[in-house]
Amino acid sequence: MNRNFKQRAYHHDYHRAGIYMVTMVVSGRAPILGSLVCGDRPKIIPSDLGWRIKLQESKKMHGVHRNVEVWKFCLMPDHVHMIIRVKTDFPQGMHLGDVIRGFKTGCNRLYWELGGRKGQGLFETGYNDRLLKYYEHLKVWKNYLDDNPRRLYIKRQHPEFFRSIHNVQILDRSCQIIGNRFLLDNPDKEAVIVEGTEKVPLR
Repeated sequence: MNRNFKQRAYHHDYHRAGIYMVTMVVSGRAPILGSLVCGDRPKIIPSDLGWRIKLQESKKMHGVHRNVEVWKFCLMPDHVHMIIRVKTDFPQGMHLGDVIRGFKTGCNRLYWELGGRKGQGLFETGYNDRLLKYYEHLKVWKNYLDDNPRRLYIKRQHPEFFRSIHNVQILDRSCQIIGNRFLLDNPDKEAVIVEGTEKVPLR
């Protein structure tokens, strides 16, 4: 497997139908797809390149691949997220990666047309995908994408929130945490049960 293909669900057959959240990052994290505007509610104002990717390239997917639908598109200054539904299994020899490759090819053409360096791809090699395991999590995914501009605003205003130790009140306890406390809102959280061994006193 290509090490640049940042897939997460190694157990999943990507030729099969499914619902995915796909993330692609601009090469060098260059913030060329849009700008953060901080009014009453932070939002992203797309650049010309960002607008055309959102309005043209994301909509071409269904035209080329009739079994593929983009349910939600989230544009950020240096990356994009898409929630993609693959309605039916792909034809023999095709998979999700072929769809993303076609999308990237169209974005590269736009990038070069608007003055980007010829031969240099707009996005980093590979992409990240998350497979929807439980349909009820779809709303959580959508809310997470809608909240992206606000989280970016907070990160710029308070970078310490993403790397420091905090006293966080969880239920009736004050906890110490390290790192990005917004990971508590991550849409991929799953409940787990940990079974321990009961300690028996020595006699």
